[in-house]
Amino acid sequence: MPRPKLRQPRYALKLRGRFWTLTWTDPESSRTRAVSTGQTNEAQAKIWRDQFLAGLEQGAPPPQPLLRDILDGYLRDRKPRVAAYERLEFAAAVIKRHIGNLQPHMLVPQSYLERRAKEGVSDGTIRREIGVLRAALAWSTRQQPPWIDRAPAIEAPPSPEPRERWLTREEVDRLVAACRSSHVRLFVLLAYHTAARAGAILELTWDRVDFDNLLIDYRRPGRRRTNKRRATVRLNRVIVAALQEARQVAIEDARRKGEKPAAYVIEHRGRSLLSIRKGFSEACRRAGIAGCTPHTLRHTAATHMVMQRVRLAEIARMLGDSEAVVERVYGKHSPDYLRDAADALAGELGPRLVSQTVSEK
Repeated sequence: MPRPKLRQPRYALKLRGRFWTLTWTDPESSRTRAVSTGQTNEAQAKIWRDQFLAGLEQGAPPPQPLLRDILDGYLRDRKPRVAAYERLEFAAAVIKRHIGNLQPHMLVPQSYLERRAKEGVSDGTIRREIGVLRAALAWSTRQQPPWIDRAPAIEAPPSPEPRERWLTREEVDRLVAACRSSHVRLFVLLAYHTAARAGAILELTWDRVDFDNLLIDYRRPGRRRTNKRRATVRLNRVIVAALQEARQVAIEDARRKGEKPAAYVIEHRGRSLLSIRKGFSEACRRAGIAGCTPHTLRHTAATHMVMQRVRLAEIARMLGDSEAVVERVYGKHSPDYLRDAADALAGELGPRLVSQTVSEK
């Protein structure tokens, strides 16, 4: 009876004559393989073994890598390390479709930018794609051995001006009223009343909604920490009522179907959602609101809190940002923004100018 195949080779160092040899059993053929380390010292042989195994795990680079090879290698390396891998994979697929068959040295700095701009793609999308391409090329130069000697220069569109769009309270009410689907309405309410990002809301599960202490923990267990930090936020009476209603509906629907209630807060027909853009865009169209994306609601919430003179430190904790970022981005919306500085420059001249204007009338 043949021996069962091994899932992983078993490596062992053995002294054969003067030199240490690394032996293992090939998992495919079940044959014993051996390679000399060329070392007479056991400690040096162990170093050689570890380097040999590291090389096997990494794999040899392609002799003349195409851009698609580099992007595939970069994706394999990043998959266990990034939170939004699907976005990375999507951008890489677009790049491969356009220039995947080129070798890196064939790239002209402006070529990808010009090609995508002719297709009517927005500058923001082009910048994201070029960011992925630059990162993949830089990754290929850091491999041992390097896949390419140096990364070619790639031009990107200039950084766009920061978005200033935010909604008035009347627009927020109109948007909520225009949501025909319950899951879109709940998303809008969560986005405004907790100031969370769309991704955090769509990944929120009911076990992280604490009705007793009126808290939501947007931190997903096991998620790698990124620059887009997620916060634990307090619930106000509006969103508590909306969440309690949604939870009760989910429980009753599951009971009628003889199933367990959905784990995700935002779900449609028992399934979680990767994107809310379609339903959100339709609600904006019905409400007559232009230039609004799901992220606009986060800006809106922060802006309204600043206008109500909420302390910047508290807003920062709500957003999961630093106080410095909140002040830089939203500080100008405060009723007291630069008031003391402006008044200091006026000095005693201000009242005199006012009285002079009155007397002239």
